[in-house]
Amino acid sequence: MLKSVLALLLSKFVKKADTEFIASQPMAGDYAKRIDYYNDYIGDMVVDNTAPHNGWVFVACGNLIKLAILKNNRSGISVRLENGESDKNYLQWPHLILPCAKGDSWQVVISTKIGQTEGTVIGFIPSIGG
Repeated sequence: MLKSVLALLLSKFVKKADTEFIASQPMAGDYAKRIDYYNDYIGDMVVDNTAPHNGWVFVACGNLIKLAILKNNRSGISVRLENGESDKNYLQWPHLILPCAKGDSWQVVISTKIGQTEGTVIGFIPSIGG
């Protein structure tokens, strides 16, 4: 019933040619199908890689983070988090996520304080659709 009502509404407001475009829009896939690159890595790191599919690169940083950067080299889109000018305040477990198309190169740069006890996780979640 709900499916037929939704189809009726879509037929009134969406052109037939647009339905394929809408259906192909990507969204995050199943976390269980993620690709892990680093798991619980402690210390400074620079990681370069290429997206194996359309999807999202995610970085779950550990504790005592000075700087965390995630960038898509093809599009130039990036996410950057810093602790500011104070050496007393550090970022605790920040998360970064960025979309990538298949074949895009991406880079992660992490700078930590000596004495970091909880590590960084870097992975890739393939999209569904698109």
